[in-house]
Amino acid sequence: MAAPTGYYPHMELYPRDRRTLDRVLEQLRVALANQLESVSLYGDICRPGYHRRRTPLSLLIVAREVTPALLESLRPLVARWRRRRVSVPLVMDRVYIESSLDVFPIEFLELADEHQLVWGEHDPLVDIDINRDHLRLELESHSRGRMLHLWEGFLGTGRSGRLLDELLFESTAEMEVVFRGMLYLSEVARPDEPVELVGEVERVFELELPTLRTLEVARSSGKVTRRERTSLAVGALEEVRAVVRAVDTL
Repeated sequence: MAAPTGYYPHMELYPRDRRTLDRVLEQLRVALANQLESVSLYGDICRPGYHRRRTPLSLLIVAREVTPALLESLRPLVARWRRRRVSVPLVMDRVYIESSLDVFPIEFLELADEHQLVWGEHDPLVDIDINRDHLRLELESHSRGRMLHLWEGFLGTGRSGRLLDELLFESTAEMEVVFRGMLYLSEVARPDEPVELVGEVERVFELELPTLRTLEVARSSGKVTRRERTSLAVGALEEVRAVVRAVDTL
């Protein structure tokens, strides 16, 4: 039996967000009718203590088959949802999911780790099979890409403190993806809280990542002081490189 509107086990949504989600689900059921298989929330909205005014409602919509006609039917809904802090949704079908696990193992691991089914009979992410070899290859590519992006961004921020802050927070969030992949390959549980996640990587891989732990805390406020900004940037550069070396050992 399909989960009814308002079905959010193990989730604490603020009342306004709950009402928004109820409305979105009802509109999807009308617009897609028998093409709709499931709807899940994913990402930061599924974390405890999400920000009720900033955190977007990110949706994964699974349809029987994604066609141009189906996407066209969603366009006017998506335009209206943006005013209510609902992101442009991910839209997939089972064929896409099953055929993409070898190409995007990190991305599907992320979806599986942070999602909540809110409508549908079957959770499309609950039984996905992540191949370790595929994950290892993408994890190395992803971590080296993040390191290169941090190098390039550090050079490009110039004297702008705001741009440097944005780069540091963006890089910190991106490293969480790498950390969860590293722990998955090590068959270690992946903590939900970002600071605990960094700490677990430090423990398992015998790393020291004080800067990344500090940035995780600072990211909640969205700013760092002028005095600590440069030292944090230098520390992040060193620690991300240490993480890349650890990935090479997996």
